[in-house]
Amino acid sequence: MTRPPSAISGLRRSVLALGCVLLAVVVAAPAAATLRAASPRPATTSAAVPDQPTALAVTAQAAPRYVRGSDDRTHIDYDLLITNWLPGTVTLRSINVLTRSGTPLLELTGDELAAHTHLVSGAPPTAAIPASATVATIIDVALPQGTVPAVLTHRISYDLPADLNPALRALIGSLEVSAPVLAVDRRTPTVIAAPLQGPGWFNAVGCCLPTLHRRLLYPANGTWVKGETFAIDWQQSRDGALFEGDGSRNSQWFGFGAPLLAVADGTVVRAVDGKTDIAPGASPVLATPEDFAGNQVTVRIGPGVFATYGHLLEGSVQVRVGQHVRAGQQLGRLGNSGNTTAPHLHFGLVDRAEAVVANAVPFEIDHFRFVGVADPQTGQITGTPRPMRRTYPLVNTVTDFDQGGLS
Repeated sequence: MTRPPSAISGLRRSVLALGCVLLAVVVAAPAAATLRAASPRPATTSAAVPDQPTALAVTAQAAPRYVRGSDDRTHIDYDLLITNWLPGTVTLRSINVLTRSGTPLLELTGDELAAHTHLVSGAPPTAAIPASATVATIIDVALPQGTVPAVLTHRISYDLPADLNPALRALIGSLEVSAPVLAVDRRTPTVIAAPLQGPGWFNAVGCCLPTLHRRLLYPANGTWVKGETFAIDWQQSRDGALFEGDGSRNSQWFGFGAPLLAVADGTVVRAVDGKTDIAPGASPVLATPEDFAGNQVTVRIGPGVFATYGHLLEGSVQVRVGQHVRAGQQLGRLGNSGNTTAPHLHFGLVDRAEAVVANAVPFEIDHFRFVGVADPQTGQITGTPRPMRRTYPLVNTVTDFDQGGLS
């Protein structure tokens, strides 16, 4: 039914008045002592209340993706983006991940919650969300092998700042967010051959702990991207060491110059060479986004799936754009060019040819020998060596690769 003009005008005035009151509360927050809420709410709530104002808005950067890890568990990984709209610091108390029916799968609290949460700018881990800021919380749900729920739900609890304006406190109807509800991406991981060959390859930076790769998050053309969720930095180890001598020269690192192999048949879409290898620990010279990967090769191995190889040895790239390659074919050699601190291969799968604006694609290596898990500080390896098939080598694992190729 159409309202009379006078009724519409009255309604508009009421809505505008409400908006002005809320705006005034936010703007005048420092003068909280002069404001009083008409009906103060309790400081805590015993359970989530649907459709109530909250201090936090929570979304996911992308749908959860999964891999079979070398710990014989299924790892479902994604990031929650949590924004605090208040003019004061809100502190996360807990994050729970559950199935649609409410079965608990993961709980993050205390130091563990802080270790998995960081400002989107990449600042140190923290459970405290500053005023008008956004954090990302790394979620890794590890389940028995083969277990992949269709849907994940969340329950997030938090504490308000002690000095919050009473009127704003009155507006917050719940200290618990029951969101988001996420459908797990059911696409199976891409199975590939190993990008290297030989013994002792150490996953120095990879999934699924909150490593540098796992944390990396930035916007591309207005959209958050995560191109390194499953990427691995490979270094070769011998007897628990990565280099001989003092490690000040690239040639002292055991993996330096190792052949890099195509992980599947495909077509080369990017080949960059001519960038100087820097000394271990030296500061890289970075002028463009392309400089970060240094000498690099990208191969399209399927629809929306691109294998990326970064930090190659200067002068070693053996392929050109448009060239078709076969699994196991040499593409170049391991180097130390680009944004790097020591010789290693940065390898991963992404969903676009331009890796710097792409999202990561999960992968599993067709076959390898699991040697164990290395302590990054001491180099000591623990675990039972055994062959593995169609598995993602988790961070800190050491693996042996044969001559490559898919079986």
